[in-house]
Formats: sequence, structure tokens, C-alpha cells
Amino acid sequence: AIADKDQRSQIKADVEFHEYIYRKSGNERLFHIYTGFKDQLYRYRVLYLADEFHSETVSKEHNKILEAIRSRNLKLAREYSELHILNQKNNLNQPQNNGRGR
Repeated sequence: AIADKDQRSQIKADVEFHEYIYRKSGNERLFHIYTGFKDQLYRYRVLYLADEFHSETVSKEHNKILEAIRSRNLKLAREYSELHILNQKNNLNQPQNNGRGR
């Protein structure tokens, strides 16, 4: 989707990735909190993933998280997840530089 510059597919993949993690966590409360914010998150994804830099960064972060989960390295999966969340938080707080100041 990134190579094809297909933003809709990128957003769909991003949503599916996060929903998969939330569902597999077995934490119903977490999943319900996520679904409450889903529409707001979607609007953010549209703006954020329109930038190729962000799309590639998010994809790399997701791949690292997924690799750690597949290898059952929960410590590393947690570290990558926390870094992903921190990067998103930083990008939300600094929209003037499009997050490139990391």
C-alpha cells in the first residue's frame, strides 16, 4: 500500500493491525476504550498517513512489534509498542514539523 501510495489501504492496514493487537490482548476493557476513540483515531490516520515519511515510519514500527510478538519476545514487543506510542504522541504534539524532528 505504501509503495502504491494507496492511502485507503494504508489506513485499513493500520486499523486492522491495531484492532488485531487489541483483540488478541484479551483485555475487553482496552478494546472498548479503543472502539470509543476509533472515529477520532481514523481522522488522525487520514492526516498522518498522507505523509510518506509517516507511512514508512509507522510501517517499520508495526513490523518490529509484529516480529517481536511472533518470536514471543514480550519484553521487546512491549518496548517497541511503547516507542510507537511515544512517537505518535510526539507527532500529535508537534504538527508544525510533521514529526520529522525525532
